[in-house]
Amino acid sequence: YFIVEDLFAFVFGEEWRIAGVYAQIVIPLFFIRFVVASVSNINNIFELQKLALSWQIVLLILSLFCLYIGNIYSLDFKSFLVLLTTVVFTHYIILFFIVLRVSKKGKL
Repeated sequence: YFIVEDLFAFVFGEEWRIAGVYAQIVIPLFFIRFVVASVSNINNIFELQKLALSWQIVLLILSLFCLYIGNIYSLDFKSFLVLLTTVVFTHYIILFFIVLRVSKKGKL
C-alpha cells in the first residue's frame, strides 16, 4: 500500500505514477472485498438468497448514486474514486457484520 505509487513508476515508467495513486486509493476496497466475498456465501448456506439479492441491488444503487454525485459536483477522477471506494468499502464492512450475525444465529 505504502510503496505502490513508487512501484508503478519504477516498473512501468514515471508516466504511470498516477495509476499507482489510483491503485493506492482502491487497495483497501479490494482487501475488504477479498475477505468478505469469501465468507458471504454463508447467506447461500442458510438459504438467504433474498438477502444476497437485496444486498447486490443496494450495491448497484449506491454505485449509481456515486456516479450521479460525481456528475452533479463535477468531481475529478481521483475524487470520484475516493467517494466510490469509501461508499463501497463501508457497504462491505456492513456486509461483514451481517454475515457474522447470520453465521452465529442462522438467520438475520
